[in-house]
Amino acid sequence: MRAFFNLLRRPVDSLGLVFFRIVFGLCLFADGLRSLYWDTLWQNYVSPKFHIPFYWFSWVHPFSSGTMTGLAVLASASGLALALGWRVRAQLWVLLGIRSYFFLCDQIFYSSDYYLYLLLLVLLLCTRLDRFPVIWKMNEPLPMVEFWQIFIL
Repeated sequence: MRAFFNLLRRPVDSLGLVFFRIVFGLCLFADGLRSLYWDTLWQNYVSPKFHIPFYWFSWVHPFSSGTMTGLAVLASASGLALALGWRVRAQLWVLLGIRSYFFLCDQIFYSSDYYLYLLLLVLLLCTRLDRFPVIWKMNEPLPMVEFWQIFIL
């Protein structure tokens, strides 16, 4: 068991973590644009007259069409900012809040990708992604991270 914990504490190259941040941010950006393009926010949250909330979250209701569109635009912009590495910790909190709201609005539209997004956002909040510069020089190495930060993803 001690060997396993020593393995988790071992410093490794952070390029994998940075690559995951970029790809995940671009996926969130594309998902937000998809929901705006296909108008799924209107079809799933605004136009239905009846919603089935989650048991402990019956106080969460969909906002108006303009507000839902604004939240989707903000989530898309935050996904792009996450991919670019700009204020990573703040973008993770914004995305977690907006994605949690969309997830909890109606359990009829439960989707495993929403659940996966929330899980990965929480896990990324546990890592030290905010230590990496937005743009780094090619001849300078990225900071090292402990292996557990890559292991949890």
